Amino acid sequence: MYRKNRSPLVEVLESRTLLSGTAPLSTPAPVRAEAPLTVDRAVSERTTTVLSISKHVSTLGQPLKFTITVKAAKGAGTPAGTIELINNGATVAGAGSELVLTLSPKGRATYTFETGNIAVYAGVHTFSALYIPSGSLLGSISKAVTILVKAPKFRRAADGLGTATVQNGHGKATIGDGQTATVLYTGFLQSNGEVFDYATSTSHGEGAPTTLTFQINADPEQVINGFDRGVRGMKVGETRDIVIPAALGYGISGSGSSVPSNADLLFMVKLLSIT
Repeated sequence: MYRKNRSPLVEVLESRTLLSGTAPLSTPAPVRAEAPLTVDRAVSERTTTVLSISKHVSTLGQPLKFTITVKAAKGAGTPAGTIELINNGATVAGAGSELVLTLSPKGRATYTFETGNIAVYAGVHTFSALYIPSGSLLGSISKAVTILVKAPKFRRAADGLGTATVQNGHGKATIGDGQTATVLYTGFLQSNGEVFDYATSTSHGEGAPTTLTFQINADPEQVINGFDRGVRGMKVGETRDIVIPAALGYGISGSGSSVPSNADLLFMVKLLSIT
């Protein structure tokens, strides 16, 4: 299924598996202290970078669209190069490296933080966008934009499993025992918001699955117990936040270097299909 020379993409714990991402996304590369600006070039080579965000107050699991526009002085040409996003003073990381966005021919780049992608945990975040030119224009950094991501109100089971729907699905059908779910997800350590796992088109390497597919209440379980139970009852298109106590997750053993012993987890899950 996977090439042997790749790092393991599926971790097995007591006959249960959950797709594992690469390096934790929230372990950022060191951010540059300032944009690569100099003052001895022509005024016509200077640029202006503007960052706009779709929502300034959001709920964990709801999409946040970032739009970055870079403009140059008249006659200096269209800016070309890349954008790095900075969150609370650190460069936002992708699958084990910096998240780098390429400017379009119109000098614009977009990125959506959402389930199954690099995601923004609950709390206050201050973002800015750093333009790194590929030509003679000067780099620039945007003004900071502050957003608040709120945790939803969870419905709790007696054993501590918590669920909250943050985006509604469609139709009447809900997924139940014996059916197969195809999902996107982002997994956080609840204690500090560090992303330890996610399923998306780029998380597990070239040629790897873009989603996670598993059977609900399979015997033996195909995913950790809290994930299995937390997805039950979802509709197609629904996004749900799921809090998983350690006892329903990886327990005292943890999972490799990414999930420590007795760690409570929080997953954002979007159900793509039911079969």
